[in-house]
Amino acid sequence: MIATGVPEQIDVVHVTRGKRSLDVQITVSPILNAQGQITGISRIAHDVTAQRAADAMLRESQRQLIETQRIAHVGGVQYDVVHDTMTWSGEMYRILGVEANLAPSTELFLTCIHTDDIERVRKAWFNATLHGVPFNIDFRIVFANGEERSVKALAEIQCDASGTPINMVGTLSDETERVALEGERRRLELSFETGFEQSAIGTALVDLNGIALRVNQAVCDLLGRPKELLLGRRWTDFTHPDDIPLMDILTEKVAAGVSTYADERRYLRPDGSEVWAATHVSIVRDAKGTPLYFYSYLLDITAYKKLANELAHRAMHDELTGLPNRALLADRLDQSLARSTRSHVPINVMFLDIDNFKEINDSLGHTAGDELLVYVAAQIRSAIRPGDTVARFGGDEFVIVCEGASKAEVSVIGTRILDAIKLPVKLAAGEVRVTGSMGVTTSGSASTPETMLQTADFAMYRAKGLGPGSIALYDEVLHEKVEGRLATTSALALALTREEFTVYYQPVVNIWTGELIGAEALLRWEHPSGVLVNPDDFIPTVRDALKRSKLSPADLSLELTESIWMEDIDYCARILTSFKELGVGLVIDDFGTGYSSLSYLKLFPFDAVKIDRSFVDGLGHDSDDSALV
Repeated sequence: MIATGVPEQIDVVHVTRGKRSLDVQITVSPILNAQGQITGISRIAHDVTAQRAADAMLRESQRQLIETQRIAHVGGVQYDVVHDTMTWSGEMYRILGVEANLAPSTELFLTCIHTDDIERVRKAWFNATLHGVPFNIDFRIVFANGEERSVKALAEIQCDASGTPINMVGTLSDETERVALEGERRRLELSFETGFEQSAIGTALVDLNGIALRVNQAVCDLLGRPKELLLGRRWTDFTHPDDIPLMDILTEKVAAGVSTYADERRYLRPDGSEVWAATHVSIVRDAKGTPLYFYSYLLDITAYKKLANELAHRAMHDELTGLPNRALLADRLDQSLARSTRSHVPINVMFLDIDNFKEINDSLGHTAGDELLVYVAAQIRSAIRPGDTVARFGGDEFVIVCEGASKAEVSVIGTRILDAIKLPVKLAAGEVRVTGSMGVTTSGSASTPETMLQTADFAMYRAKGLGPGSIALYDEVLHEKVEGRLATTSALALALTREEFTVYYQPVVNIWTGELIGAEALLRWEHPSGVLVNPDDFIPTVRDALKRSKLSPADLSLELTESIWMEDIDYCARILTSFKELGVGLVIDDFGTGYSSLSYLKLFPFDAVKIDRSFVDGLGHDSDDSALV
């Protein structure tokens, strides 16, 4: 070429006296005279060792980035919500196990999903495309040959100015195994740079010491910092202090030879706000298996975490009052009993029911009832000790758990609670006053959350019988009474089906005229066990029956034998007054067979007295019987 006058470049390797090899590029140019004839040769040597090394490093870096994308086994997906069109990366075909000549579409995507998982995926898909909820779900893919693969889908929703989802960009990663196709690898070689920078998912290269080597814009947006404030700095500089130990776990994974690692961690923005990111880390190694750096994907899941925390709180708390619900109550009571077993400190459970709450609901409406429940919850909170638990058990029932309180202290706490809730409260529908009935039980060696709640409930029903605003303590005698009441209630519900009721008719005769003026229909319950219905339980039975039958209370009379109301005069006086307030007639039966006194006829609101037949039989011929009657 020199002979034609054209310069020529020659690459040679030059060995210095110190036996160091240098890459040298020699440019040979002809020296021409005025007539254009070659009169000499010019040689210029350039040391290009550094340039060649830099070029080699650049090629190696690009090769490693492409290899990382392949190792990560992640498919990119973009879905145009407005036009219902989908595009995805070639890796998706391998992950889904479908032919590469099929056009991307939601229909093709859904046909690849395991039938047991399809509804969950559909729901997540609709929440993402309709409401902008981040797409984060694990499910299974089924290949045409029946092989199942486990995958994880992550996607970010892009919305217009009005907040309407318009585009979804995300990834689908094969969590079962990473098998890369050579054709996909070549595609990634061409598109890696563009994909890295433009990906909506945060992508970062971090060295083994946790120093950021490269980040895309999505990472900058996530951490609230420009690239120049991220590169060259340790990743822990942006990590929430409580989550920094996760970096140690990652280091341990590297040492153990693990290739991938995933976690959820918090990062701090410059303004102090926290963001959550689902992080998936691939450990890039050289051909010998030596770790080189971390390739990380970061997806902003802050909104998802907030929602998850809210749902978790709702799952364990009553929505109306904000108090712990049954599930959380059972957990805390279980923990309290475990501590009690170790420390031998008693656990007390109080079961509180609002008296006549149904009447308040019926008269003032359910909105007023809800207001009252919120008020009662607040009053109970103010009356208990710090550390005690109060929960809404359901309806108008509340449970209070007190650890380490003596019987005297429990009595004080219970009284303080009942006093607090009976204060007048102003509701939107008007002012009301309420009382509560409380049952109390104390833990024993065999106590469980279920037995303590049950026995406290038993005691509460006893308190109901003592009158509004009462407290009753649980004991075995009370247990037997309550179990007897429950057995009677159950048996009564089946008595009609079993044909255990019999009706007897007894004539009513005017003794002056001998005229038949009516008849009593007597319903007898012929139960083999001989169970008796307690008047305390019978009142709401009676009230509901009158409502359902639309029978006038004046047409119904209840008879009580003298022996029943003589057992507890004060108690029976309250029960009989409750019946009288219903408008029901009350009659004493078999009067004179016990130790009754005529003064009781004045004390109790009876309408009629049925004198025992042993006295009536002697009327007209026995002077003593006649005088007595």
